[in-house]
Amino acid sequence: MDFEIKNQKRILDGFIKVDELQVEFDRFDQQGRNLVKRFNLERPEAAAVILENVSNNSVILVEQFRFAVASKPNQNAWIIEIIAGLVDPGETPIEAAYRETLEESGYQVKRLEHLYTFYASIGISNENVHIFYGQVTDADKIEKGGGLDIESEDLKIHEIPISELIEMLKKGEIRDSKTIMGIQWLASKKQIPL
Repeated sequence: MDFEIKNQKRILDGFIKVDELQVEFDRFDQQGRNLVKRFNLERPEAAAVILENVSNNSVILVEQFRFAVASKPNQNAWIIEIIAGLVDPGETPIEAAYRETLEESGYQVKRLEHLYTFYASIGISNENVHIFYGQVTDADKIEKGGGLDIESEDLKIHEIPISELIEMLKKGEIRDSKTIMGIQWLASKKQIPL
């Protein structure tokens, strides 16, 4: 199986980069090739952290405004998510995870475990998201958290008991894919049925 890019042009080149392309690829039935028009949203890698506070059996999450959700009718645009952010140039995903944990939650996590790497929206974007797991105690809270003003972040920090978080997931109150994956992993680790 093979493919060939026939034509590619950048149609948006700002914070978001979008390429329009024609690609020709082999068919599974071996009856020639398909030539299709596609778009690719070029995105940096991202790092996300499911952060458990073992002092009170909770998970530390952030809530923030997400316009993409607001663009859908009758949707609450303030979304509760696990900690996450883009991997900066020259930074590894785990370095970004440590940095984002401190910036967003105010907790200094000592050790992170890699869980998954996945494509955020495989049909349109090349963004990879790396999910990590870490544990903290109340004593690890060394900064205020809430994000960086320079990045116009306005984050509300939540510490939600694990049992309550599982119920929120079951009720459909958690709508972010990386957060759902992180909670499902934690439930499995703790042998909590979903």
